[in-house]
Amino acid sequence: MTNLERLQKLVEFQQVFLQKKHIYSLYAEEEKKAKILSEENQKLISQLNDLKVNIEEMEKKISEENSKKDEIVKKINDLEEAKEKIKVARQMRSWEKDMEKQKQELSIVQAQIDYDSAKLEEMKKNFSHLDNLIKENQQKIDELVAFADKIKSEHKEEIAQNQAKENEIKEDFDVQFIEYFEALLNKTEGNALVEVEGEACSGCYTILPTSLQGEIGENVPVDEIQILQCPNCFRFLYHSSWLR
Repeated sequence: MTNLERLQKLVEFQQVFLQKKHIYSLYAEEEKKAKILSEENQKLISQLNDLKVNIEEMEKKISEENSKKDEIVKKINDLEEAKEKIKVARQMRSWEKDMEKQKQELSIVQAQIDYDSAKLEEMKKNFSHLDNLIKENQQKIDELVAFADKIKSEHKEEIAQNQAKENEIKEDFDVQFIEYFEALLNKTEGNALVEVEGEACSGCYTILPTSLQGEIGENVPVDEIQILQCPNCFRFLYHSSWLR
């Protein structure tokens, strides 16, 4: 394969890249938004799972506190029942101390239950908020993905043809070279191979060195055509007359 044929194939490869880029641009924004929302949802789901664990632990704590409260209430009830049987003043004083102690403990436990219950309620509100936000995000993600899939479906045949053409051209080049050319296409937004206009590179508009100017022009014999790059922007160069 001559250098001219290689340049012609690189032009085709670049055209395929631009066609793919155009199709991608039709749904790129939606795909980007869907990715951002998906990443956000992953963080929210992690927060939701942590909150779920905290809620379960708090519910367990409140349950233990209520059990302790029930025990104290039972002791108070038992003391109330025992009060009728007390006949000695000394026993009454002891009873009063026990009753006061149990009531103090009941007050402390109840205060803790009230505090933890309020905290639990706040946790549940946060859980509900996060859960709703995740669902809203997922709905938006589904809509964005559906839009992208619709565009892909509408251009399915064109996408397949572009991919087949791209693979076909790649087979004619060394892997290292074509990978470099693809990287250059991405860097230059699809303008890795450009015409020489007058004495300048049409990619960066830099005047080419005299030595290069003589190598790129309509008077260069076909068998002497070389694949050259702009020394400033490194784009590959060709003369329009070569591709007529």
